[in-house]
Amino acid sequence: MDPASLSFPSLSATRAQILADLMALSLRPDAHAALGLGPGVAGDLARNTRIPQVPALPVHRLYSGVLHKAFDYATLAPHDKRRAQRWVVVFSALYGALRLADQVAPYRLAMSPGLPSRPPLARHWREHLDGALRPLVGERLVLDCPSAAYTAAWPVPADLVGRVISVNVPGATHYAKHTRGLIARAVCQMRLDPRTPEALADALADHFDLTLVRKGRPVGALGLQVKPVPTGRR
Repeated sequence: MDPASLSFPSLSATRAQILADLMALSLRPDAHAALGLGPGVAGDLARNTRIPQVPALPVHRLYSGVLHKAFDYATLAPHDKRRAQRWVVVFSALYGALRLADQVAPYRLAMSPGLPSRPPLARHWREHLDGALRPLVGERLVLDCPSAAYTAAWPVPADLVGRVISVNVPGATHYAKHTRGLIARAVCQMRLDPRTPEALADALADHFDLTLVRKGRPVGALGLQVKPVPTGRR
């Protein structure tokens, strides 16, 4: 991995600090408990201690959770992949924020519980992510798809309320992640660039059962209330 090649270079110093702490923690006999991992993770912890030497993977291959499987970058058409590379930002407990084409070393670290040597990682990243992400927004909309632990790393700035739209899926967490992944995929497949929340909701309503709602906090915040899509369905 070449840290200097990653997107959002303003995060480089924070990435290096968290990486050093993670490598040191992973050497401890209680590392699995401190990181909130099960006992069968010796291989992952050993890899954490040598992250700078681990072969790097593109972000779109590194993450394989429910949301990323539903997003299914590998099967997007070439034009849609290029759009995804421009538009999608992936939050990371170790790297802060990444683009899909960034090449990074695999690791085991979650935003929660984070690292015992630091404040909660979401709060720690919050100090740095706003400066890195705000220039991307401009006059565009932001569709906020991460789980709560990662959304907390970049709370909606007051001046962007009304342009950051959270995706709210009731019910089981598994189905919620699956549905958010499908929505992110659908946005990358659109042949239009909606500039208002209503236009975005109308475009997605062709594929999902959803409603654009105004939330009470913060005042003026917007959300898409989406009926969950069961795993295996698109």
